[in-house]
Amino acid sequence: MGYLIPGAALDRVSLLWRLRRRARRGCVCMALFCVAMGFLYAFCAENSVTATDAIFGVRARTRARPRTPGLGVERAVRGAPGHPAPPKVPGPPAGKMAAAATGPTAHLQAMNKYGVNFEKPGARGAPRLSGGQLLCELKKRVQVTSLTPDLPPFSGLPWGSQLPRQPLTSALGPYRTCAVVSSAGSLRQSGLGKEIDSHDAVLRFNAAPTAGYERDVGTKTTIRLINSQVMASEDHHFLSSSLYSSGVLVAWDPAPYSSNLTEWYNRTDYPIFKQYQRYRQVHPQQPFYILHPQVEWQLWDQIQENMAEPIQKNPPSSGLLGTMLMMSLCELVHVYEFLPSRRRTELCHYYQRFLDAACTLGAYHPLLYEKNLVKRMNQGSDHDIYTHGRVTLPGLGTLNCTGSP
Repeated sequence: MGYLIPGAALDRVSLLWRLRRRARRGCVCMALFCVAMGFLYAFCAENSVTATDAIFGVRARTRARPRTPGLGVERAVRGAPGHPAPPKVPGPPAGKMAAAATGPTAHLQAMNKYGVNFEKPGARGAPRLSGGQLLCELKKRVQVTSLTPDLPPFSGLPWGSQLPRQPLTSALGPYRTCAVVSSAGSLRQSGLGKEIDSHDAVLRFNAAPTAGYERDVGTKTTIRLINSQVMASEDHHFLSSSLYSSGVLVAWDPAPYSSNLTEWYNRTDYPIFKQYQRYRQVHPQQPFYILHPQVEWQLWDQIQENMAEPIQKNPPSSGLLGTMLMMSLCELVHVYEFLPSRRRTELCHYYQRFLDAACTLGAYHPLLYEKNLVKRMNQGSDHDIYTHGRVTLPGLGTLNCTGSP
């Protein structure tokens, strides 16, 4: 008589077999899902479409309820006391979002505070430019310069002589290698500090510190680009903090699209000129430049010309302005975490505990479109972006654009 396996034991063996089979199937499905999401991410990055829109379509996002304005990136960046924050939306439009958008997104798309009058027929229907062609367009059409004492109305103002006599592109550089270090939260645990410090010049933004974060962001600061909100905000202690007292300062403020200096002087977003004068009294020897407003709008024109849809009628971000500045001063530029790496996070800044995906995708600034443009101009590998968040761009002075249309 054969040995009989008890029914309960047989049931346990059968159960374990089914569980192992389901686990194997689950692993296969997860692997296929990861591969599909990888292709989707590459498609979205190349075509300036958010993953949400690619999966669910534009209407799904327009029906979604926007997050609380108090958590918006613009509240953090521009919401100083006495200066109301711009409208908050989940992110920039994608596809034909301008036509389908409703609520806060439509309001942002319709905003035209700076009198933008973009009239270049056929620009959006023009053939897609290659990365090299885009770089040559930037070299020809964006003139990076700063305010000087001979420019009206500053030539007639008592404090106008405090402005540097030479524009910054004549006084600074040329540098061989440069690093543009974003303030992105994804720099945390990156270990990029030594690599960043190995560059001849390093640009940082606004109130981004190095103390306590040396392993990830390095210690060297050659140039600090600051917006006028940081200069005006009491929270940032612009006039007294040692954070700003070393290296070269370059300030900027959103100006009218016309770049009329007199109009801008009488109607700045924040009191940039008042703060400039006060800072110069405390630090008269420190190099301190104010970016000419033509830079931000010439750069905006290039973004809009190379996108198939209308972008926000607001100036580019400090990140793109700083990148353009260093491309004008350096032979080779590495930009860190402007395009997010595998460490991508909703943490806005590596030195703060503030979460908002708009810090990466953009809301007020046309940030998503800026990233699309930079991705197309990148001369490094996609692997560099994925592992290091590093984009490689040539200095504008190294480009040979003689045959460019």
